[in-house]
Amino acid sequence: MKKALALIVAVAVLAGLPVIMARNTAASDVKITVEQIYGVMPESYIGSFNLSGPNTVESDYSVGYYYPMCAMKVTSGGDLIVADTAYGRIHVLDSDLSHKSVFGSLGFGDGKFQYPVDCAEDGDGNLYFVDMYNCQVSKWDKYGKFLGAFGTEGQENGQFVAPGGIAVDADGNIYVSDGHTARIQRFDSAFKFKNLLNVGTDTVALDSPGPIRVGPNGEVFVAEMKSGTIFQFKPSGDFVKAAVKSPDGKTPIFTKMGAFEVDANGTFYILDRANGSNAVKVFDKDGKEKATFQNVASDDEFLDGIAISPNNVYVHVYGSINPGSGPMIDNPFIVPSSQRLIKFDKAGSKKGEESYNPMQEGRGGNITSCAVTSNGTLYAVSNINVAQGGKYTSKILIWDAKGSFQNSISTDDLSLPSQALFSDVAVDSYDNVYVSVNEGFRGEVPGYILKIATGSEMLSTPTPDSKAAISYSSEQIGKGDLGTPAGLCVDRMDNLYVADRAKQSVIIFTSKGRKRDELGVNTSPSNVSVDPFRNIACATDGQIVVIDKKGRDVASMGGQGRKPGQLYYPHGVLFANNGAVIVSDAENGRIQIFERKEGSDFAVTYTSPRMFYIPQGMCWGKDQKVYLADNFHNVVYRLNINGYTPPGIGESGPEPPLPPQPPAPQNIPSDGEIYFQPSDIKIPSGGSTDVNISIKYASNVYGVGMTLKYDPQYLQLDKCEQGNFLSSDGNKNLFIYKDEPKGTVKIGGPTRTSAVAGMNGEGILIKVRFTGVKEGDTKLEVSEVLVKDPDLNNIQVSVTNAKVKVMPKDGTPPPVNFTAPKCSWDASFTGSGTTEKDAKLTLKTIDGTQDIKVGADGSFKFTINLKKGANSFTITATDPAGNSKDYTFTVNQATRNVVVMWVGKLVYMVNGSNMNLNAAPQLIGGSTYVPMRDLGNALSCVVDWDAKEKKATYTYTDPCSGSQTVLEAWIDKTMGRLNGNPLDFGKAPKIIGGRTLVPLRAISSGLGADVKYEASSKQITITHPKP
Repeated sequence: MKKALALIVAVAVLAGLPVIMARNTAASDVKITVEQIYGVMPESYIGSFNLSGPNTVESDYSVGYYYPMCAMKVTSGGDLIVADTAYGRIHVLDSDLSHKSVFGSLGFGDGKFQYPVDCAEDGDGNLYFVDMYNCQVSKWDKYGKFLGAFGTEGQENGQFVAPGGIAVDADGNIYVSDGHTARIQRFDSAFKFKNLLNVGTDTVALDSPGPIRVGPNGEVFVAEMKSGTIFQFKPSGDFVKAAVKSPDGKTPIFTKMGAFEVDANGTFYILDRANGSNAVKVFDKDGKEKATFQNVASDDEFLDGIAISPNNVYVHVYGSINPGSGPMIDNPFIVPSSQRLIKFDKAGSKKGEESYNPMQEGRGGNITSCAVTSNGTLYAVSNINVAQGGKYTSKILIWDAKGSFQNSISTDDLSLPSQALFSDVAVDSYDNVYVSVNEGFRGEVPGYILKIATGSEMLSTPTPDSKAAISYSSEQIGKGDLGTPAGLCVDRMDNLYVADRAKQSVIIFTSKGRKRDELGVNTSPSNVSVDPFRNIACATDGQIVVIDKKGRDVASMGGQGRKPGQLYYPHGVLFANNGAVIVSDAENGRIQIFERKEGSDFAVTYTSPRMFYIPQGMCWGKDQKVYLADNFHNVVYRLNINGYTPPGIGESGPEPPLPPQPPAPQNIPSDGEIYFQPSDIKIPSGGSTDVNISIKYASNVYGVGMTLKYDPQYLQLDKCEQGNFLSSDGNKNLFIYKDEPKGTVKIGGPTRTSAVAGMNGEGILIKVRFTGVKEGDTKLEVSEVLVKDPDLNNIQVSVTNAKVKVMPKDGTPPPVNFTAPKCSWDASFTGSGTTEKDAKLTLKTIDGTQDIKVGADGSFKFTINLKKGANSFTITATDPAGNSKDYTFTVNQATRNVVVMWVGKLVYMVNGSNMNLNAAPQLIGGSTYVPMRDLGNALSCVVDWDAKEKKATYTYTDPCSGSQTVLEAWIDKTMGRLNGNPLDFGKAPKIIGGRTLVPLRAISSGLGADVKYEASSKQITITHPKP
């Protein structure tokens, strides 16, 4: 790596580019992998939370009206689906609320959930979930197998910001409401965007669209959460009417509307979540209130999910944080006082209930921090709020290295005052546990640190009797020296660092508890990390501040916001190897990594997706993994962040030494040649072409640098990127360039990294693309060429430059060489053809428009869905010069003949139309016989009769391929011919009563038909040609 740095620095100086000391792991290489999750409750436990917006306090990300935060659905098979918003999974229960199975898991990505808020089912029994936080719609089959997903965070079509509702209609169209952007999007079954609802001439004010349902006649109903109204739309997007509204049309019926459902009769079942209500209200199809389910929940509970079956109504009930005072749901970071699923009949009578204890041993609440001992035992701080502004149940939860819950330590176990609250936890090299304690919700009483001696009793699974008998050894540190202690960390010498929010300082204690120092940070730090040089990083409300061991400002990073490099209430902070700073960006739900540039500034080098909900405290484990507490899901993740290890593992410190200077390079002669491909370049004016700068006869080449010159009067540089010659063995390359002034491109790289050999042979070094600007002759040339071996010696190479001719603008559109078949039997058609290799093809069908990928040789392939009859589609071909032409084709979907006959009946049907036979089908010797010509006509055959030979000839011509099938059959002979080849019918045609009868199955099968016989009704069904 040091050689690569020296080479890239040398080339950068040559090119006049800024120099940044690169790390071994590039930002594009960083990958965060969740290896284990601690704290997930057993599969039969359904956890839940509630939330007033996609996040908590940010004004730029507030929805303001409550969503139905517990997705529920009764499937067509009768199972009850309930989303577990605490642990990111889906539970399947039977109609009596007995648990059957669970699928999905907590996280970000395919098959993962963070906040599944609504659910829908299609006609095939597949389930769709919309995840408000992952901004994604996922599809699962009825057995819980993940089938696919779509959606990312953003405001473009196909993107979402806080989606809150989903529905699927009979045609498989998917409707998704997006609360933050006030949009309702419609997608086809292939996840392709089709249109927006509530656009055009017929619209209605939508501020916070929430749940969506499809009515019995295909109506689309959307709950507008702000106005407390349910609106009806056409699938095309036009507004129809307010389906459920107040009599005056102005006053909201619901001040806090929840989820709703519509049954097969068009009856609405709506959760009324206003204070003092907690009811299920029933409205008829005309929007008139007809009934109310009373006493669904207590005044201290909250309704957050509903599902209906033909006979029952299911409601999810969530307890408030302030028993006795009505629901207080504006604070999402709580564990509820109750969690229940209740079953009612359609008249509102309670028929069953299942409860899930929020205080069950092992369940976390408000987990803010964690620490890991040398043997992998994990400690996490959990604060369960059971009364607003009052009593917390504060605990330290303990799991073993395999993730099994072991024990918990409460403030009562340590004989602390009732108002005591744990804030953070850390462990030292002896595995002693340190916990910061504040007495009072707002730190009204000065806090302190408890040092708890670990012992085997802490790691034994507790019982009510054994737990009461445990005695914990602890001592107080910092009493009188601390204000409001928050984050903790321990250095290599077991000195304890405390982030004190009240004193806006980091206070340092020795391992014996003696105060060593107090360093001011001029802000309120929530967490702290220290590196081997005793530099200190502090997390504050909007940034990370770094000070040295004497308290002098070193650097700061962040600033409040959502862009990469900005932070929204960061909480966890960790130094990593080589001085990198890892930050849990809490309200942005992500991890960011900052690294030191030249001097004292830090710059963001990696920003993860929003893959966590509220990531807070972090710590390193002895396994060199990062342990991260999620304050919302109340779990702890074990993460592998590739390329990063704890400080002291490998290169360390925010000011790593400069790499050693290489010895004076030698000049090594070689036969290597750098040249252009092609060497004689022709570009149409207004068009573009790709050019490679290649090398041949290379020997032990480690890296290159050069200056590329072109004339900007004739050419425009569109692209400059590294080729694959120096990375063909998988080695990561470094590459930079600068086109300034225009026409002089300073290129540094590609150069290999780490201690590896150079490359031999030939290949592409650099790829460039030019657009022709003005007609005329010009050239491309390279100069100031540096080619280095692994010891940074100069390799001498020759250079061959290129001639360029900018041609007159091409006015001919590209061809589309494709012939459409006359028709196809299938439900889809795949075609292929050729065009110009640099052409862009667009396919337009009745299903929409999509791009067709064109190969390097100009070949292309596409697939279209076919409907009965003529299917026209257009391929638009456009070249880089802007020449374009539409090519329209038609493919017919052929219709198979379906013939239905009955033994003993003259009437028969062809494709649903009644017709009459000359003689009724009859059973002869166990086989069904029918008139010769009637069968041929029914199968679209030409029938010829040779009286002399007593031979019937059936000729069928395939309307799509034009191929013919010829079948010959002789009276009283079981052997016939198919396309000239012998064919044994098994039964011989006969003449009975002057009519020629043939064996139905033998002739039909010979002609390529499928024959089915229903014995009970004596019905024969012939499908021709066979599907």
